[in-house]
Amino acid sequence: MHPVVRIILGALAGAFAAAKISRSAGMAVGVGVLLLTVAILDLTSLPHPLWFWVVGVAIYPVVTWLAIRLAAGGGSAPRPAQP
Repeated sequence: MHPVVRIILGALAGAFAAAKISRSAGMAVGVGVLLLTVAILDLTSLPHPLWFWVVGVAIYPVVTWLAIRLAAGGGSAPRPAQP
């Protein structure tokens, strides 16, 4: 499987699960930020082609947003959790 497909599937599954379990978009965003941080650390520590940098950094916010939308049933984003 191509590395970009693995990135997309992993980020989508993680953010979707976080949004569904917590019933808020905040946890899904946290998963997306965590994965983006790890991706940047990986990109800086190992040599990668330029296209992988562009895809690797741009894909996480997009996939996180998509996972939040899917977790909400395709409608608006999940509402913040009530204390």
